[in-house]
Amino acid sequence: MTEKSLKGQKAAPPETDNLTDLDGRRLRSERSREDIIQALFKLVRAGTPVPSAAQVAEEANVSLRTVFRHFEELDSLYSEMGKKVAARIFPNFIEPYQSEDWRERFNEAIDRYAVVYEDIMPLRISSRILRHQSEYLQSQYERMLDLELSSLVSLLPKHLRKDDELLYALDFALSFETWRRMRIDRDLSVAEAKHSMRRVVNALLQS
Repeated sequence: MTEKSLKGQKAAPPETDNLTDLDGRRLRSERSREDIIQALFKLVRAGTPVPSAAQVAEEANVSLRTVFRHFEELDSLYSEMGKKVAARIFPNFIEPYQSEDWRERFNEAIDRYAVVYEDIMPLRISSRILRHQSEYLQSQYERMLDLELSSLVSLLPKHLRKDDELLYALDFALSFETWRRMRIDRDLSVAEAKHSMRRVVNALLQS
């Protein structure tokens, strides 16, 4: 076999070059998308509930055109953010409680809620502003309400689970909106907000 034919065998076919280019573009697009999602997270957590495309582009170190291209699939971006948030908070809702007394479990629940609410507060505030513009955020909001309510039901003994008046009162007392109001509007510390929440919940459980 001649040297010329050997060189010919080593050369990559045009189809392989095209596939390599496509894979490279796909990887760059995925990296850009991830950078945009992380930029959104960072800006929202830093106190910008509705970042502009220009702010996201600067934070993600990508072009404004790239941001607009990905923002055309806004719900898709929110979906990716939602998955990351769910992965952080869901274990708090399914972890077994330590106490065997159902009333004491509510005290444990308040500690858990405080951790979750503090962690996701900027994101919840942002999604609250934007959810009427996004089917995904609206569905996630409704899903979170259902999750919070079902977790409350699981804490109550069977004879109280059909007491809708008590259930919805507890739902209100332990809601994110109540926590946000105490922490932001009333400027309470985490410890003060938890103490206030415990007083309300314990009063409801004793009534």
